[in-house]
Amino acid sequence: MTNQITTVETIRGVLVTVDRQVSTVELPAEDVLRGVYRAIGCRTVERVPLATVPTLDMWVDEDGLCTAAPRVNQVATFIAHAFQIHPTHGDPDLDRFALQPYAGNALFLSANDEGGCVDVPSGLDRLWEAAKALGDGGVATLLAEAAGL
Repeated sequence: MTNQITTVETIRGVLVTVDRQVSTVELPAEDVLRGVYRAIGCRTVERVPLATVPTLDMWVDEDGLCTAAPRVNQVATFIAHAFQIHPTHGDPDLDRFALQPYAGNALFLSANDEGGCVDVPSGLDRLWEAAKALGDGGVATLLAEAAGL
């Protein structure tokens, strides 16, 4: 009798909470959507495409702004807006003040060519460092990091 070790494949994402906590999360590859719901803590999700190279998507509670007391996720909103107005990622003519805020926890994932979820590229470490700086109150550091996007 041999012992078989079974490994569960996971997908690495980055969770940004409304309390400004930034952490890496592992989602089960066989049921990513259930992992997204669990990580965000909601019943309906919305995929917000942010960048195409590398692919970066933000997943948020679709009903987050419709609750009785919505909690805006300032860090996730800042990240989304930075990508949406960045000349190489989004529309450079987009008015930052016309962009919507995002409420609730947010999960960042990447996508493959078929549209399936995959690990967030490790090359986006500066983005997570910037998000952590905002979470820690280091707005000056965040702005310096964001300028490099």
